[in-house]
Formats: sequence, structure tokens, C-alpha cells
Amino acid sequence: MPIVSIIILIRVVLYFYNRSTGESSGPSRVNEPPAPWFIVVFLVLSTLPTVIVTNVDNALIKLIYIPTFLFCYPSWFAMISIKLGWVKISYWLGRSALATHRRDSFGGGLFYGWRALQNVKPEKKENLHYWLEQQLFKRKKVLRSGAMIMQVLLKNNKIADAQIMEMLRLLDGCNKKLISNNIARYTFRFMLARDLPTSDWSIISETTRQWNDGFLNPLASWLLEVYWAKLSGTEKKSRYTILIKYLSAGMPKIAKHLPAYEFTTAVPSLRDKTDQTITLSDLKLAEWWTAQNKHSNTEQLNQCWQDYLNSANHTKWLSRIQQLGSYNADEGFQKLEQSIKDVISYRHGADALESDVVSQEKDKNFALLKIKIGAVNQRLSNKKLMTGVQEFEEWFSIALIAKKLNADAISHSQVYYILRSICWNWVVELWNNADNKPLGYLICSFLCPMAYELSDSDASHFFSGIISNRFK
Repeated sequence: MPIVSIIILIRVVLYFYNRSTGESSGPSRVNEPPAPWFIVVFLVLSTLPTVIVTNVDNALIKLIYIPTFLFCYPSWFAMISIKLGWVKISYWLGRSALATHRRDSFGGGLFYGWRALQNVKPEKKENLHYWLEQQLFKRKKVLRSGAMIMQVLLKNNKIADAQIMEMLRLLDGCNKKLISNNIARYTFRFMLARDLPTSDWSIISETTRQWNDGFLNPLASWLLEVYWAKLSGTEKKSRYTILIKYLSAGMPKIAKHLPAYEFTTAVPSLRDKTDQTITLSDLKLAEWWTAQNKHSNTEQLNQCWQDYLNSANHTKWLSRIQQLGSYNADEGFQKLEQSIKDVISYRHGADALESDVVSQEKDKNFALLKIKIGAVNQRLSNKKLMTGVQEFEEWFSIALIAKKLNADAISHSQVYYILRSICWNWVVELWNNADNKPLGYLICSFLCPMAYELSDSDASHFFSGIISNRFK
């Protein structure tokens, strides 16, 4: 019975491989039950080769081994299909790879398809991207957390990186027990590649914490160890622990590019720069960093903008404005200069700007938030919720608006009480009737901290009960 011995050996090797890479699931994990047809086919293909090898001596009939290994070990074949850019094949192999994606097989299919998409020729990429999106939007069943992440990543070629990062940070509240480790590790690397250029450890550590909790992620574990050692000044004492974690993470090359930790609120991209060496890219990166870090010191940034628009650069700006097609370069420069002054005056707390531009934008966002919440309320009244994908998109648009409006204490309170009652009913409907617990969990994770901050005991008890799984 040599074939039986080979199959047993392969299964043992796979088991220990999965344990070493974090794909082994503990009792706290929530696995997605396989469809009945999958179990039947798996059993047939697992036992058929043994029956054939003991009764038939025909090489052609023994070709049944090919679909057997393809079906039982799809992740092995997916390595090839991903490298070759076979999006559709990779998608179906990902859905079949229950050993790897048992927490979310649909999200696993999207993940393998997405990775294969990165290796597709440019002329075919758009059509295959559309095909992958169609698989997502045809989905009628609930979206688990892994599929939610993939729904955001599939927007990557349509919207700016900053928006993608904002969306992925909002997913910090999703149920991480429903995310396969390989999806979590990929998303972490995706975000880390965009965080490292900021040279800001507060942003890097927040991303690392998000994708280290609940996952076997050696890279994140090493980075957190480095961060805490830098923060506490114990780098020498922790050097052996850091070294072990560095080796377990595969000696990542980013070790050479980690920023130094400094107890300062200065903008990272402007540190150690002179007026002559600061570029427009530095200033744009500084603006992005300042928007992410509410406690940053903006005095240097304000001064750099004023220096950048000084008389020495005036001619260069006029030339650039003319290249962009403006007939009145001087007027264009004056508008540019005024817009920079407006931003600087806003940072200094100018009441006139707050009552004019910012207030109008805030009113617009409040009106949009009420319209979207009203639409949710209408669906709840009619008992007609949309598909899991559509409901997730709806919640995401609401959460992004709410995050924009949470800048001050008054707006924070207003946003919460606009969301509170409707979202409470929404979660109940998702939890009990729509069987969409992952989205209900995500909504509660967003609102629960706000409820505690505003001392809303009833709501905080309800939202925390959903998160801690007190309500079945």
C-alpha cells in the first residue's frame, strides 16, 4: 500500500508546515464549515486512488491521482497559478484551500486571485480585475472579515493610497477570528510599505499592533519588540530577544530602513532639512503626516510653506502655473499663496476660517451622514436589507464620514447620537435575521468606544456584549 503511506506522509508534512506558518487553528478560531458537496468529493478523491491502485494496473486510469492531489492540496498548485498570473484558476484554488482558508474560503479565493492579478500583463489586467470584482458583487451570502479586507484591496487601482489606508485602519474593528493568517500578513506588509516613508513610529506601531493581535505574524512581532525597546530605552537589554524574533521573521530587509525613535512632535519628513533642500514632495508628505497625527508640531511646516512661496521661488512657480495652462500666472500664484495662508491660519485657530470654509464642509458631511442613516432606517422599516457586500459598502461610507466629523468633542457627540439608535437596530437585524454577524461585530467595534466615552451605559453594554460574544 505505498500510495497510502505517501498520502499519510504528505498530510503529516502539511500539518507541521501549517503549524509553523500560523495556519493551524486553535479552539478560539471560528472556522467556516465546508459545503456538503465539498466533503463528499473530498472523501471520494481521498479514497479512490487506494481502491484503484489495489485493483487496476492501468497507467491511464491512475491519472485520477492528478485531480486528487489538485483537490486535496490546492495551495501547492496555487503557488504556480499565482506566479503565472492565472487569476481565475487561483481564485478557485483559493476557495478550495480549506486547510489554509478555513476561516473564510471566499475571502481566500479573492486573496489568491488578487495575488495572481499582480502578475498579469497590463493589457489583460483590467478585464481580470473586473472579473474578480464580479465574483465579489455576485456574492449573496454574508461577507466574513477576510473578504471585507479583499473588498477594500480591490479598490486599490481606483482610489488613492491614503483612502485605502484609512479604510484598512477602520477594519481594525473587524472580527479577526475570521481572517486567515496569510491574508493578515499580506495586508500588514501592504500597509507597512506605505507607513515606513512617514518615518513615524506612532503610525508604524499602530499598524503593527493591528495585524499582530490574534495572528501568528513573526514580522509584526519583531517590529513591536523593536518599538517597545526603542520607546523604553532598553535596546541593549532586549537585543537577544529582538535577534531571535528577527531571525524568526526571516531576517527582513526593512531592518535597514527603520527610522530612529525620537521623543519629538516634529514632522518626520522635514527633520534635518534646510530651506534649500526641502522639496514639494517633502511638504506633501508632511501634510499627510500632520493629518494622521493630531499632536504634531506644525510650526516648522507652516514656516516651510511660507519659505517655499518666497520671492526666490516666485519665478519658478509662475513658470509652472503657465505650463498648467493658466493665462494669468500672477493671479494663479496669488490664489495658491492665499490657500496656503488659509491653511496656516486654520492651524492657528482662526475663527473666520472655521465659520466659513470648515463649517460649510462640516455641515455638508452632517447632511450626508443623515441621508445615509435615513436610507438604512428605511430598509430596516421595510425589512429589506441588501446583500452582505452592499451592506458592508454602506456601513463603510457611513464610518468614513463619521471619522471625518470626529475632529472635536461637540461633533463627536453629535455623530454618535445620529448613529446610535439606527445602528443599534441595524446590528440587531444583521445579527438575528440577516445572519450577518461579521458586519454587526464591525459596527459595534466602531461605536463601543464612543459609547464608553460619552457614558452611555446601555449602548456600551449592548455593543460590548456583541464584541465579547455574550449574545448568541
